[in-house]
Parts: sequence; structure tokens; C-alpha cells
Amino acid sequence: MEIVVLCGGIGSRIKSLTRNRVSKPLLEIWGVPHLWRVINSWRFIGMNRFTILTGFLNSQVSQSISSYLINFPGIDIRIIKDRDIGAGTGSAVINAAKYLDERFLIVNGDSVLSDTVVTKTNFEHACNA
Repeated sequence: MEIVVLCGGIGSRIKSLTRNRVSKPLLEIWGVPHLWRVINSWRFIGMNRFTILTGFLNSQVSQSISSYLINFPGIDIRIIKDRDIGAGTGSAVINAAKYLDERFLIVNGDSVLSDTVVTKTNFEHACNA
């Protein structure tokens, strides 16, 4: 199963932190971009195929993923830039649909994932494989 990570938002509600200069998922927590933590949560249970949907500040996300792959090789991460920035999550997913696997899970690149959610998703994936 493919994990689709939404990373295209402008971050208008947290402008005091991003100042339109940092992509929301790249805000660091204890020196590590939050996006890396999201990916690692899914890698921990064996997910190794990711598609990152970007828009606003696409180049920052792309550079961060390049750095991530240097530090954590062996996984498949591709980036799809939504050309219709600001149109919303639905638009980004629809525009990327032709590139996605038949089965995928959409997660937000700026959300904190609980171990319960990740573990339950892995169990359900294993049962349906």
C-alpha cells in the first residue's frame, strides 16, 4: 500500500511560525523536520512506498526529501507538484490520481500520528493483502 502525504498547504493558520518561508511539514521538532517523523512512523510498520503531494514551497519539500533519502535510503519516495496551488486537498489528490497505486492511504504531512492509528492501519492492511 502506498502512503500519500499531503504537503501543499500555505499554512495560513500558523503564519507566525512559517512566515511564508517554511513549508508547514518542514517545521522542525527537536531538530528534525516533522515530515521526516511522519514518514518514519509509517516506515516503522514496514511501509516503504510514499508519494508526497506538494504545492506551496515545493522546492523546499523536494530538497528535504532528497536529504531524507541520503540519511534513510532504501525506500521509494516520489513527489508530485500540484500546479493548482490553493485549490485544496481534493484538487491535489484528483490531479495526482493517475500516478497513485490502486490502494493508498492519505495522511497530512503536518499532523502528529499516534502509534494506535499507525498500528491499526498496518493490521488492517495485512488482513486485506
